[in-house]
Amino acid sequence: MDALRTGSKIRLGPGARAPQRSPAQRGAAVACAAVLLLGVVWLSPRGAGGGSGSWLRTGAGRAAPIEPPPPPGAPAPATVDALPRHLRDLGLRLFGSREGLAKVLDNMAQPRDVSMTVPGGVLRMRYVQAKTDIALNHMSFESDDYRLRTLDPEGRSLVVDVGSNIGDAAVTAALRAPKSRVLAFEPAPTTYFYLCYNAWVNGVPLLAEADLANPEAAGLLAVHGAAGARSGTMTVRWSDTISINAAVGTDSQIIGDWNSAEVPAIRLKDYLADHGVERVDVFKIDCEGCEFELIPDFESWLLPKDGKVGRVTGEIHMVLLTNTPTHAGKATKEQGAEMTRILEARGCKPHASAIVNC
Repeated sequence: MDALRTGSKIRLGPGARAPQRSPAQRGAAVACAAVLLLGVVWLSPRGAGGGSGSWLRTGAGRAAPIEPPPPPGAPAPATVDALPRHLRDLGLRLFGSREGLAKVLDNMAQPRDVSMTVPGGVLRMRYVQAKTDIALNHMSFESDDYRLRTLDPEGRSLVVDVGSNIGDAAVTAALRAPKSRVLAFEPAPTTYFYLCYNAWVNGVPLLAEADLANPEAAGLLAVHGAAGARSGTMTVRWSDTISINAAVGTDSQIIGDWNSAEVPAIRLKDYLADHGVERVDVFKIDCEGCEFELIPDFESWLLPKDGKVGRVTGEIHMVLLTNTPTHAGKATKEQGAEMTRILEARGCKPHASAIVNC
C-alpha cells in the first residue's frame, strides 16, 4: 500500500460481502479454487541449493521425484519448460495457459540474495519477484521487524502468515526454524506463484493440509486465498509489476487498469479449526487492512494473551481510519476501536507504531 513498507496483501474490507459456507464447502473452495500445493518431503539438507533430490507426495500417497533448487548463485529457471514440474503445473492452473505462465516468467527477476544475522551465524536466502516490483526494496531482513530471528531453530512451532506476499516472512521463518510448520496465505495470483517459487528456490519443504495438526511435520503450506473474517469469494485487484499495492475495495481513479480475479475468502478461525490446529505460536499479519475485521473475529484466539496465540507481529494500517487516499478500502471508527482494544489488551500499541509485536 502507498507510503507503507509491506507486500501485496488483500483486504477483506468492511464492505466485502461473501456467502457463509459449511466446513465441507470451505474445504472444497480451498482445495479446488485455491490451487494448494501438496506435501513435499526433502531427502537432503535444507537451504538454498541444498541436496540432490526430493519427493512430491500426492494425495493418494504416491511419491514422485521433484527437482532440487538451483545451487546458490546459479540462474533460476525462467521458462515454462525449465520449471520444476510442480511449479509448472501450479502456474498453468493459476494463469490458465502456457502463454499466461510464460508472461509471468518473462516479468520475473532473477533471485536476489539476502541475509539475516542470527545467533551463531548468518541465514542466507534468495527471493524472486517481478522485475519492476519494489517489494524487496521495502523489506529489511537485517532489521527483522517481525523478530523472526528469535524463533527457536530446534523448536516445533506453528507460524501463521496472513498476507505472505512473495514469501519473505514465511520462507525466512521456515529456514530459521526448520522443524516448524508455516501456514502462509496470499491472494494475488502472481504474487502467490512467486511465494511458491521462493519456497522451492530456498529448498523449503511444502506441506499438505493434513500436516497442519501434526507437530512432527515441518515445512510450508502455501494457501492461495485471502484469510480474514469471512468465507466465500472476493475480488482481488493487483498489478503484476507492483505487488505491494494489491487491494480490494478501491476506486478506479487510484488503481487504474489493474488486473482482477475472484479468489477464495477464508475465515481464518474456521480454517484452523477445520484442520485440527489448537495453538499458533507466531501470528504474523500484514494484509493491507484485513486486520480491522480479522482481529476482532479472531479475539477468542488472541485473548487472553497466554491463550491460543503465543505472539502477534505485523503491520497495522491505521491510515485506513483517515481520509488519506489509499489503495486498500477504508475501515470504520468502530472497527478501529475494536481492533485496538484487542491489541492493547495483548500489550501492542498500534497508534504508536505501525509494526506491532506482542
